[in-house]
Order: sequence, then C-alpha cells, then structure tokens
Amino acid sequence: MANPFSGIISTELKQTYNNAIDALLETTALVRTCKFTFDSTESVCNNCIVDTLKKTSTGYYKSGGSIPFTNGQICPNCNGAGLILNENEVSLNLAIIYDMKMLLKFGKSTQYPQGSLLLVSKISTLDTIKQAKGMITDTGLDNSMRLKYKLLEAPTPVGFGASDYLFSIWGLV
Repeated sequence: MANPFSGIISTELKQTYNNAIDALLETTALVRTCKFTFDSTESVCNNCIVDTLKKTSTGYYKSGGSIPFTNGQICPNCNGAGLILNENEVSLNLAIIYDMKMLLKFGKSTQYPQGSLLLVSKISTLDTIKQAKGMITDTGLDNSMRLKYKLLEAPTPVGFGASDYLFSIWGLV
C-alpha cells in the first residue's frame, strides 16, 4: 500500500514554515529583549594615574582622561580602585515562551523548574547562547521586573527540513 502522505512536504511548504518563524522573530513581532551576560573583564582606569605595584589609583588625574578631577582626590571614574570592571553583555530580540505546558509539547519529557522558559531564536545566536553566563529578560514593565535566568541544557537546533532555528531552555536564578 502506497503512503498517502508521500510527497506532500514540498519546498514551498518548508519555505512557508521558515517565513512564518522569521516573521515571529522580527523586531516588531513577538519578541522581547534578552540581555546575555558574560564573564566580566578588568581594565586599567584611563582617567587617573595608577600605581602599578599597589594596582590602585594614585589620586592624580591623567592628562586626556574623560572626567577631570583635582589631584589628591578620589578618581570619579574608578572610585580610587585603579581598575574598571567591564560588564560584557549582548542584547538580542528573541521569542520567549513562558508557558511550561508548551515545553512539553516539543517532545521534552524532562520536568523543568517553575519559572523556566523557552527561547526561540535563529541559529546564528548559537555561540552567544552557549557562551553566556546568564540572561536577563525585559518584561516590558520596569527595571525591578527584569528576571535573571541560567541555561538549563544545551541549545537544540530545530527547523523544517533544515536547522535554521534554535530552542534553548532557561531557568530562573
């Protein structure tokens, strides 16, 4: 008996699927800003002269610095530390699925902690997501409602005939 479904998955159907997902991921569609955080780095303050032995500010303004201050005072740029902590982060607009019941519909049998979410993104975000130490979502309310998450499992490439998209599951920190 011949398979009645044979040949119904056409190139046009695959393209329609990809167009639909791309439309969902447009910046004016169903996305929220997700800020991915990475390990912080330190750099020497460019506003003051730094004592290389003590690794602190000498309290003397460095000519050409961004915030002039009176010599002998605390540098307003590094607060006397001599080093600046550089927060490394990248913001991306991604689709967020907050409903845990939806996660189970994607074939996952794992029980995820309450408050977990699924991010849907283009495959081009894979390196950013894998390297991130954490993620902060923009709820659209105010800064007090920015929720922090950590990646719960390796991101999964998905698609219809190709791995053009990525699912990643995140848990509240």
